[in-house]
Amino acid sequence: PPGGPLVRSLAGHTGAVEAVALSADGRTIISGSTDKTVRVWNAKTGIEQDCLCAHSGIVASVALAANGLLAISGSWDGRIAVWDLDMRSLIRILPVHPRDVLGVAVSADGAIVVSACRDTKVRVFDVKTGELLQTLLGRSGQALSITMDPNAKALAMGSYCGAVKMWNPITGEEIRTFLGHFGQVSAVALTPDAKMLITGGQDRTVRKWDVATG
Repeated sequence: PPGGPLVRSLAGHTGAVEAVALSADGRTIISGSTDKTVRVWNAKTGIEQDCLCAHSGIVASVALAANGLLAISGSWDGRIAVWDLDMRSLIRILPVHPRDVLGVAVSADGAIVVSACRDTKVRVFDVKTGELLQTLLGRSGQALSITMDPNAKALAMGSYCGAVKMWNPITGEEIRTFLGHFGQVSAVALTPDAKMLITGGQDRTVRKWDVATG
């Protein structure tokens, strides 16, 4: 519960931890670090199960598909790595971004990956083929954080200027822009039904938005 005792600490990274993700079943944690690695942990025991290496820059973002077996990592080296956690192997590297990858998200079935890049663009990829499906322009400022609903019907991007933009990742249609934060929006999350959007900003506020009305 909030304010309760610390359950455990996971030690292993040799640099600052930049990103973490928990599997839907609560059994697996993955983390990304300035040490350029992705680490896989048993959430119950805290034991490090593997150290995955494919990046030459800070691993700034990680995500897990619903089955907990497909992991995504995004790095300042401009690369997105797709991992098979069952085999502890690299499946593929998605097309290189021109600048740092700051955020990644994956659909529940592991078929679609979206990324937020420092070049202000959001990219949508087919995981199986590695094909770039959409390039969406965050005109309101650099893309900083990203989230996608489990069914890949909506994605939201937080920007440095305080705006949050939402698109349909498959069609590329812009759904709406959410305005209210003052300063960068460093965290975004959609509820599983994609009806509510939660955002956190440099202005020290957490905001809850109705997706249908804005």
